[in-house]
Amino acid sequence: MELRLSDGHTAPPVGSSINVHMRLSAAPWNRDLAAYASQSGSLVVVDRPGPVNTFANSMRAGLRDSTNGLSADVGSLIAGLAVGDVSQQPSTLTDAMRASGLAHLTAVSGGNVAIVIAAVLLITSRMRVRRRFRVVIALAAVVFFVILVRPQPSVIRAAVMCSLVILGMLTGGRRAGPAVLCASVLILVGLEPGLALSWGFALSVAATAGLILLSPRVQRFLERSRLSRRWPPALRTAVAIAAAAQIATMPILIAMGAGLGLVSIPANLL
Repeated sequence: MELRLSDGHTAPPVGSSINVHMRLSAAPWNRDLAAYASQSGSLVVVDRPGPVNTFANSMRAGLRDSTNGLSADVGSLIAGLAVGDVSQQPSTLTDAMRASGLAHLTAVSGGNVAIVIAAVLLITSRMRVRRRFRVVIALAAVVFFVILVRPQPSVIRAAVMCSLVILGMLTGGRRAGPAVLCASVLILVGLEPGLALSWGFALSVAATAGLILLSPRVQRFLERSRLSRRWPPALRTAVAIAAAAQIATMPILIAMGAGLGLVSIPANLL
């Protein structure tokens, strides 16, 4: 459910318990919402956020303050990419990112969760922490990151998928990728059936499937091709990842009526 406040009212800090009078209205059938709630009376904060939410709120406020003085495009993109705040993004930036195939970078998505997890695993591995404890620390980092950026549908999808991938480290490694993806889809759709109608969810699943199933094949093709076999291995891997995600999501983008830009793969590669 989405709550819309009356004019002149500001949202209380995230994690607050509130008492509010509101009116309910039906949400469109293709939204991940049960209903819209519009404030129709007073709003009283019953309980303040706990220590975890208070710390997360201070981190969000610090990030917003650090972008003061930057251009609207730069500041709003940093806020959207880091903590999922897209409220200040200009429409021109949104359109440009969509045309270049980089719309997934204008807000928090699976890529952000992957960056956080990769950083945590890298640091803990350099500290020679045992694998079991690395998994626990990485899962704790995912939970806090969801609290930090707030549990938006795209963040929940990415968090569940990445958490299952982390748990797969203890069992099957990369070979468990398809099973992990299928399990995450079943769990998410079972808990929230409305995701079955979400374009964002379809794109997220397709891109992940492309990375798991297509990128190794594309990489082998590049290794055998006369044109690309002399490329540095890191470049071949990066091109394979970008191309696999683009190929896997192409049917969904066509169904959405979105254009297929020729710059999508180079832009995502960079």
